[in-house]
Amino acid sequence: MKLFCIPHLGGYSSSFASWKNKMDSSISIYPLELPGRGVRMLEPLCEDFNCAVQDLYEVIIQTLSKGERYAILGHSMGALLAYELAILIQNSAIQQPDILFISGRYPPHIILDEPGLNDLKDEDILQYLFKFNGISKDFIVSQELQRIFLPILKMDYKLLANYTPRVVTLNCSITVFGGNEDEGVKQEHLSEWQRYTTNEFNVHMLEGGHFFIIEEPESVIQRITKQLIRGK
Repeated sequence: MKLFCIPHLGGYSSSFASWKNKMDSSISIYPLELPGRGVRMLEPLCEDFNCAVQDLYEVIIQTLSKGERYAILGHSMGALLAYELAILIQNSAIQQPDILFISGRYPPHIILDEPGLNDLKDEDILQYLFKFNGISKDFIVSQELQRIFLPILKMDYKLLANYTPRVVTLNCSITVFGGNEDEGVKQEHLSEWQRYTTNEFNVHMLEGGHFFIIEEPESVIQRITKQLIRGK
């Protein structure tokens, strides 16, 4: 069983590096890296949401063997990418994932009163991320870190700003994770993902804020492992 993992806005595949030693040996972790970051730093950034989804799709079809079972997980913006990726897969000829794991993101049909992040100044973006523990104080004061990562953050905000929400029902199961201290994503929002599947649906609220999946990954890993092994 393969588990493809998509990181949050501005995130890297390295966010899931520690998972490989914590997951059951029957589950192989495949962190996905978007162009322009990490091991793909020299590639141009995706400037369109659909382009990013297509890129992830190409990586997956090159990695899977025919009939091989797998699941997809995405956190925050990565959850929307994972959802759109699951739609693309459902409309294609390749085998669908067993489970779509959604983490820290409300469904597309819910429109919340969020700042126009695509139009924020650099310092406002940094302060917004710092508020949700997305970056450290070192990042705010480091010109070198900002030079490297701010273009990625700003492009990801552009992807979100240009994303067109849609409600498509998936055939695969959906399991949703949320942090009980996440100020922006509440349990009532996460429960709305149920309308996006004709299959099994679960919601798990875990300790932590928006980045619970990175700060305290053990509880997420435990539930993912249990669900994937159960489906063997």
